[in-house]
Amino acid sequence: MLIVIVGEESGRVDALAGALADTGLECEVRHVVDAASALALAATEQVDVFVAGASAGTMRGAATLTQVRAQHPAAVRILLVEPEHEFDATQALDAAHRLLHVPLDANELVEAVDSVIELRELLDNSELKRSIGRIG
Repeated sequence: MLIVIVGEESGRVDALAGALADTGLECEVRHVVDAASALALAATEQVDVFVAGASAGTMRGAATLTQVRAQHPAAVRILLVEPEHEFDATQALDAAHRLLHVPLDANELVEAVDSVIELRELLDNSELKRSIGRIG
């Protein structure tokens, strides 16, 4: 699993990568400094999880995740928010699967990714789709 973290401090990303390894999650964590670098990486590699701060360099984090969604619709998108900072909640909820608080915690990240994957598996269940189809 490739996890790209946009805009966080590199020291925090290194600590997060170590904490993720301790959880047993098999992943590669890459840090990019800004949205342009994240989008360039997304154009060349299959990224499974994008994590962006509310401000990812010169581009807002939600705007970054919106562009990521266009390139990698299956990627899990997580927006990091700081409780004391204002952000556009509507845009954030449209762009991201989950909102997590800064500083990013490895266990919270694993739980958020797992919950998005579980929800997708549930919604892709053919029996569920047939049952819903019979209701109409």
